[in-house]
Amino acid sequence: MIEYIPGLAGVPATESSISSIDGKNGILAYRGYSIEDLVKYASFEEVAMLLRDGELPSSDALADFKKYCTSAMK
Repeated sequence: MIEYIPGLAGVPATESSISSIDGKNGILAYRGYSIEDLVKYASFEEVAMLLRDGELPSSDALADFKKYCTSAMK
C-alpha cells in the first residue's frame, strides 16, 4: 500500500539535472545558477538557452538565438 503524506513533504517527485530545490534554505537553482542571480543578471533568452543547452550562451550564440526567436514570432 502507498503511504499518503499530506503536502508530499520530504517526498521527491523526480530527479532532475536541470533544477534543484533546497526548501529548508529557500534555494532554487537552474543548472547550478540561483534563480535570484538569473533574475538579476540574465535575459529571458539567456535562461531559455541555459535550460535547453546546459550552459549560458556566448554573445554570438545569444544573438543568433534572438534572431531566431524574432523570426519565429512573425
